[in-house]
Amino acid sequence: MDKNKSEFGGIRMKIGEIPKQACGDCPLIEWCGDSFDDLCLCTDARLQDVKVEHYIHLAESSTATHEDDPEEDEDYNYCRYKEAICEDVIIRCK
Repeated sequence: MDKNKSEFGGIRMKIGEIPKQACGDCPLIEWCGDSFDDLCLCTDARLQDVKVEHYIHLAESSTATHEDDPEEDEDYNYCRYKEAICEDVIIRCK
């Protein structure tokens, strides 16, 4: 799906306006956890008033880092990396 054209309003809407049934089919999917995972951007109260396009811009320019846990699998470590990006974006939105 084109991230600029979505039945949910695309990248110009606020994250808090994304309907929960859009999980897995929204413009933020590459920055979010798996559908209904621990990292769910649209349910994070700190992001409710952040525009989707602004989040994407900040996430793409994030310099957040995460040290992989060798005891965990690749998916777990990738999700922790996306969480680090999310925390970086939240800090930069203030």
